[in-house]
Amino acid sequence: MNQSAAQADAELRTRLCDVLSEVSQGKITVSRAQFQAPLKDLGMDSVTLLSFLVAVEDLVGIEWPADIPKSTFASIDSIADYIDSA
Repeated sequence: MNQSAAQADAELRTRLCDVLSEVSQGKITVSRAQFQAPLKDLGMDSVTLLSFLVAVEDLVGIEWPADIPKSTFASIDSIADYIDSA
């Protein structure tokens, strides 16, 4: 991965963390060291997940397909990896 791609990748993960903090009203904050941590372990519930996914759709201009694997939403890393590949 070249430097500009790595920078864009890091920026996406940071933006996802910011969105998560916003939709959870500051109850869930994710540091760089926690990008791989299961969001469930960080306090994510189903209502917050739904709000987060809608906000991410708006942020990056995607629509989550109905058949997307549940594992895609496990962590900030897995969500960012999916967006990068879309």
